[in-house]
Amino acid sequence: MSKELKRVLEFEKGIIEGDVVREISEVFPCLYKNFSQRKSYDEYYYTETSVVIDVEVIKELNSLGYTISIDSEYIKII
Repeated sequence: MSKELKRVLEFEKGIIEGDVVREISEVFPCLYKNFSQRKSYDEYYYTETSVVIDVEVIKELNSLGYTISIDSEYIKII
């Protein structure tokens, strides 16, 4: 049985702060291209994509202070 899950990553907010983008990009390096800057602010829009998660990723997100919700199709960062 696989310990990895593939889910679509979502964010609770539509506009994401730059600090969050940098932290999430360290956990999921492939996501950096899915963020586009909002005007000249340190704020970003996110284009949904699938990511692979496992227990270590969940622990890392929790250690960064994020609350996550996981269902059969999505992982949502709150």
